Amino acid sequence: METLYRYVDNGENAALIAQDVYDVIQANKQTFDDAIVDKRDWDYDFFGYKTLERAYLLKVHGKVVERPQYMMMRVAIGIHKTDVASAIDTYNLLSEKVYTHATPTLFNAGTKKP
Repeated sequence: METLYRYVDNGENAALIAQDVYDVIQANKQTFDDAIVDKRDWDYDFFGYKTLERAYLLKVHGKVVERPQYMMMRVAIGIHKTDVASAIDTYNLLSEKVYTHATPTLFNAGTKKP
C-alpha cells in the first residue's frame, strides 16, 4: 500500500490509494497484516488469476504491485474505512469466496476515485 500511495508519475504525485484509506491502513497496519491469509492467493486457477491481474490488481508503471489478498483488503477498507472489524470481516468473506463485489467496487474501492 505504501508503493501505491507514494506513486509518482511524470514527476507528479499520482497516488493510487485515497488519503483517508491510507491513514486507516497506517493506523492499523499490524492488525490488517495479521488478518491477511497469503495462502488464499493460491485458491485461484490460472485463468482467474490472469483476470485479476489484467483488470483488477493495481499497477505501478505497468507492473502489478498488488496481490489478490491485498486487493480484497483494499476493497474492504475502502468500504468500511475506520470500522476495522467490519473491514476484516468483509475481507474474509471476499477472500474465502463467499461473495464478490461488482467490478466498479473492485476497481475503485480504496482509491482516489471511489
